[in-house]
Amino acid sequence: MEPALILLFLLFIFRFLSKALKPFEKLVFGSIFAFLLVIFMWRSRRFRIPLISPRETLRPKYFHS
Repeated sequence: MEPALILLFLLFIFRFLSKALKPFEKLVFGSIFAFLLVIFMWRSRRFRIPLISPRETLRPKYFHS
C-alpha cells in the first residue's frame, strides 16, 4: 500500500476520533498524529533519497554530465 494512502486513512480515522472525543483528548490525539506524521514522512523520504551531506547537495552527483 502506498504511504500517502496510509497517511490519508490515518488522518480520516484521527479526524473521526477527534470529533467523538473531548477537546483535551483531541489535542492529545492531534499532537500524537502530528508526531507520527513527521516520523513517517522522514522515514519514507530517507528510503527514497540516500542521505547526502550538505556539501554534496550544492553540487549533486546526479547532474554530472
